[in-house]
Amino acid sequence: MNNKPKIMQHCVEAYLNIGGPATEYLLLMNSPLNDKFQFDPLLQREAPHGINLALLRDMIAQIKKVKPDVVHVRGLHSEGFYGFLAARLPV
Repeated sequence: MNNKPKIMQHCVEAYLNIGGPATEYLLLMNSPLNDKFQFDPLLQREAPHGINLALLRDMIAQIKKVKPDVVHVRGLHSEGFYGFLAARLPV
């Protein structure tokens, strides 16, 4: 059984292989910190285009499945809003 603390890292799925946040996530996954923590992505699978309840439900379901100790969300645009909202709503 894995007793490492779980950290979910918010990533936009379309950019999982490019950009600063995705690069940071991939570096963490391949770093010595991976021995101490379990890193899981919180994938944002689509752009919100306004209020997108399906996107929010999907992100909440990901959080419920992993049951992380920490959800790391970055950004103040709509991506950060959805990540923050999904992490804060009761699961």
